[in-house]
Amino acid sequence: MARADYHPGKFLPAYKPEAGEHNESQTLVLKGGPADLIMKMIVGVAARRIKAFVKAGDAVGRARRSA
Repeated sequence: MARADYHPGKFLPAYKPEAGEHNESQTLVLKGGPADLIMKMIVGVAARRIKAFVKAGDAVGRARRSA
């Protein structure tokens, strides 16, 4: 089971301490198995787009390839 949370925001340079808090980001939460996995993707000046291939409610498995 997956959960995806998108947060709009700014595009500050990644080296600035406040970038992780204020920049656009998407958090993926994958639940199941022996542990839950949380991944947070944060955009910046150079990388200004987030493309997640897993959507909320998707079942994910080992070695799944993205489209």
